[in-house]
Amino acid sequence: MLGLSSTYFALRNSGIYESAEKIANLGFGCIELGAAHAYEKNVFVTLKKIKRDFPDLQFTVHGLFPPLREKHWFNISEGITRKNKKIIDGLFEAGRIVEARAIAIHPGYLGKTSYGRTLRSGFNKTGAVAEWPKEKCLKNAFKILDYALKKSDALGLGFAMENTVWESKLRPLFYSREDFEMLFREFHDLGMLFDMGHSLFESQLDILLPKFHKKIIEMHMHYSNPKSAICKTDQHAPLPEDFDLRKLAKIKQIKKIPLVLEHGLDVSEAQILKEKEMIEKILLSQIR
Repeated sequence: MLGLSSTYFALRNSGIYESAEKIANLGFGCIELGAAHAYEKNVFVTLKKIKRDFPDLQFTVHGLFPPLREKHWFNISEGITRKNKKIIDGLFEAGRIVEARAIAIHPGYLGKTSYGRTLRSGFNKTGAVAEWPKEKCLKNAFKILDYALKKSDALGLGFAMENTVWESKLRPLFYSREDFEMLFREFHDLGMLFDMGHSLFESQLDILLPKFHKKIIEMHMHYSNPKSAICKTDQHAPLPEDFDLRKLAKIKQIKKIPLVLEHGLDVSEAQILKEKEMIEKILLSQIR
C-alpha cells in the first residue's frame, strides 16, 4: 500500500490534521505521521479526529512524533532518559490511536547529536556534539529498545529500526550489515524500516536487501545518488522513470507493507503523483 509522509506538508507549515487531509486528497491509502511537525496542543485528540474522519486510511508513525514543544534530536544512544521515555510513550500512544501498521525510529549515533544545517529540501542534517564509546551507546540503546518492544508486544503494534546515512562526524549506531545482524539477534521481534534512498546513497541496497528482506515491515521510497565528492547528502528525490523497481521482488511481502514516499520542499505534488503512478504500475504488473 502506498503512502506519503506527513513531513512533506509539515515542511510547508501545514498542521497534522491538514497534512493528513491533503495526503488523502492526493489519493494515497496510507499516511506516515512524520517527524517534521511543529508542536500542537491536544495532539491525541487531533489523531482521534483524523482516524474518525479518514476511516479507510492506513497509518504508520515515525519518530519523533508527536512533536515536542522544543526541537529535539531523538537519539536512542542516550538511553532511557526522561525525555526519551516520553518520546517512546508518545509514539506508541499515537500508534494505538490510529492503529498503526508500523512504528519506526532512527538508529541513534555514536555520541550526542543536535540539529545540523537545513538543506534545500527542508530536511536537517545531523550535527555532532560529542563522541561516546560504542559500548556505552549499545547499552543505552538496548535498554530503550527493550522498553519499546514491551510496548510493541502489549499493543500488538509492529516496531522497526530504520537504516540511515552517515552524514556527520558521528557514525550511526546501527549502520552496516553486521550492525543489523547483531541488532536482530538481540531483538528477534524488531522489524526493519528499509529506506531505499538511504541504501542507494550509501551503496548498500544490494548488501542490506538480500540479507534483511524478511524483516522489512515498512519502506521509505525515494531516490538518491550514491555518496560522492559531488553528492554529499541524501536528496530525497523522486524515483527516476527508468529505476528498476523489480529488484524489490525479493521482498515477498512488498504488496502487504506500507510503502511511504518521503520528500521535501524541492519535490512538487505533480512529481509525487507521477512517482506514485509509476510505483503502482510496476508493483501491480511486474512484481508477483
